[in-house]
Amino acid sequence: MPLGIKNLKRLRKLSDFAVSRKIGHGIEELMDLNSLRGTLCISRLENAVDPRRARQANLQEKQDLETLVLKWSSDITDSRDERIEKDVLGMLQPHQGLKELTINSYSATDFPSWVGDPCFSNMVLLRLENCENCTSLPALGLLKSLKDLAITGMNALQSIGCDIYGEGCSNPFPSLETLYFKDMPGWKCWHACDEEQVEVFPRLRKLSILNCSQLLGRLPYYLPSLEELVICESKCLSVSISSFPMLRNLDVDGCKELICRSTIQFSSLNTVALSCISDFSFLTESFMQGLAEVKILKITGCQELTNFWQDGVRLLQHLRSLRYLKIKSCSRLVSLGPEEEGQDLKLGLPCSLEMLKLINCESLQRPLVLHGFRSLEELHIEKCAGLVFFVQTTLPCTLKKLCISYCENLQCLLEDGKGSNISSTSLLECLDIRNCPSLKCLSSTGKLPSPLRELVIWDCPELGSVADTFCNLSLEKLEIKYCGKLVCLPEGLNMLSHLQEITICNCSSIVSFPEGGFPATSLKKLYIGWCEKLQALPERLRGLTSLVELDIHTCPSIVSFPRDGFPRNLTSLLITNLNFCKPLFDWGLHRLASLTRLFITAGCAHILSFPCEETGMMLPTSLSSLSIVNFPNLQYLSSNGFQNLTSLQELWISDCPMLKSLPENGLPSSLLELYIHGCPLLKNKCKRDTGKEFSKIKHIPCVYIDERFIYDSEDEE
Repeated sequence: MPLGIKNLKRLRKLSDFAVSRKIGHGIEELMDLNSLRGTLCISRLENAVDPRRARQANLQEKQDLETLVLKWSSDITDSRDERIEKDVLGMLQPHQGLKELTINSYSATDFPSWVGDPCFSNMVLLRLENCENCTSLPALGLLKSLKDLAITGMNALQSIGCDIYGEGCSNPFPSLETLYFKDMPGWKCWHACDEEQVEVFPRLRKLSILNCSQLLGRLPYYLPSLEELVICESKCLSVSISSFPMLRNLDVDGCKELICRSTIQFSSLNTVALSCISDFSFLTESFMQGLAEVKILKITGCQELTNFWQDGVRLLQHLRSLRYLKIKSCSRLVSLGPEEEGQDLKLGLPCSLEMLKLINCESLQRPLVLHGFRSLEELHIEKCAGLVFFVQTTLPCTLKKLCISYCENLQCLLEDGKGSNISSTSLLECLDIRNCPSLKCLSSTGKLPSPLRELVIWDCPELGSVADTFCNLSLEKLEIKYCGKLVCLPEGLNMLSHLQEITICNCSSIVSFPEGGFPATSLKKLYIGWCEKLQALPERLRGLTSLVELDIHTCPSIVSFPRDGFPRNLTSLLITNLNFCKPLFDWGLHRLASLTRLFITAGCAHILSFPCEETGMMLPTSLSSLSIVNFPNLQYLSSNGFQNLTSLQELWISDCPMLKSLPENGLPSSLLELYIHGCPLLKNKCKRDTGKEFSKIKHIPCVYIDERFIYDSEDEE
């Protein structure tokens, strides 16, 4: 802390006072700073080794403080004197109007008497953090205004008993709304007050118990106002919820058992998340009946769950308000319905369900029976290794989005059974398939749902066909990546009048596009990359009047570009690693009046200048970003090509080892950023102040050469 801070007697704000053992920096420097208000944090209290000096801090006279944080070092070692720390804390008693108090990393076994004193009638928040040696808690139940209590990191605390409520107090914790326990590995017992006349936690709304691995027994029996209960990694705890009538959110992740013996209706319960509960026998009809108003249900790690059909009872039918259902890591789950074939499930499934997620359920084998979900809009299936066919009857008429990923044995997505016609009856708008290595076809009939707007297929190496023909006139986005056996796209691509974006990448077997080409008036973005066998782009590419972004990457079998040249409304053009570099400069780039971004990775050994002076190549004046990459024999940038680029703001030059000069007349004055990489000859000439080319770049605010900012004060390499 600054020397002489004690003289700032009118100081109002001091967020952190770090105690030191140096003269003039001790805690007594706070003595006369009685105008402090708001929040004060006193840290490094391990350096306060004299309780008399702590008393001189005079915290009781700082009447305008609302929040006080008392913080010792988090490194609690044997060198710390517990007795001294307790005496110091005893002398740091604040004024009784304090509203919020935090005590952090205090090393004594108990607290001085003022902590929990009912005279602190305005205290609404109390945090006891990382007090690792504490074995008991003060009578915090006597703080009549306390609303938030957090106790964390008390490793030595084994029991919370009646002492915390306050001896003889008939109404402990009368205002407490939030109670939070975390990281208490030694805590074993929580004794509720057994006296009938005592009402504990009458207003408690949220209770959280996290990482209390040895806590045994049960929670307090009756919590009439509890709305949210969170239990995490407390595997010895039995959680009874029967006496929590106002419960809205229940999140249990790791406990011994969940108990709900009565048929109580949780009329306010909205969200239930159950995970890694050792005994899942609570999942009965009576329990489900109590969840009639639940909208969100998540079940994780239930190894006993095989389906939702027990003893002839359809368990899901009671969840009449359910909107979202997620089942994860239930390794024995075989189906959502009954084991018997042909069971009518229309009355057995929650009609209100809008989203269903099934994740990492490896025994899920039979095609899903989904027609009973009459409101289902979104379905996600992930890591269900046993699934071979997805659905054999009909998709829910309301289903709009279907996402399937990492189902390693899935062979066919839409298996149209006898008498069904999924492709014509479905209203599916989005189909997203990823990482299904055994998938061979999307539909056994070769047809896709007619209303489809978005089709995404990633990493399906055995997929041989997408569809026989595109009849999906609503399709707006087509994205196919890493499908090595896909030879061609369906016919009818040019008829998709709403198609705006096409991405075809890493499809090594594709040879050509359908004869009709692409839709002329709707397509805005076209990305083609790493298709080794693709021999040509469709003719009439120039006629794509709406195309604004064109990326073609590393397609070595393409040896020519359509004679008509580029679409005239392009704003972004990226061409990398193609084998027709020379014709590139005959395509009339200067006619692309809207082009703002040009990225060329050529590898053209014959190119000596850029733009190429031999062909009279000119660049469009609209360019704001230009990247020139991998021209092995490029020697200079021509002045004629750069003099009209009055809008250029960003220039990248990379991997041009022979490049030794910039345009003779300099770079455009509009340029704001210049990046040069892998150009050793040019690098030497652009050295700050001494390089022959430096005068051409010194007006540019941001210049990086080999990832180093040239205006750094460090010596140049």
